[in-house]
Amino acid sequence: MANASVTCETSSGMKPRAVHTDKNGKFFITGLKQESYDLRASRNGAYSDWERNIPLRKSQTKDVTLQLLNGNTATSVVPATKKH
Repeated sequence: MANASVTCETSSGMKPRAVHTDKNGKFFITGLKQESYDLRASRNGAYSDWERNIPLRKSQTKDVTLQLLNGNTATSVVPATKKH
């Protein structure tokens, strides 16, 4: 889904961070540290369930699909770290 908002946060205290999907429903979150993350998508009042405890290792890229609860529209999510 294009222009959906995706929130990324951790249980260890990272402030929630939001990015938007591109016209193909994909996005990248860069600069994440090695940790487990929780992700949720939303658009026009429709939300996905939280995908919790997604482990991310240093320099790893991961694909996650979030399903909005109203409309059955899937959003493909790709968190990624920057190489330091």
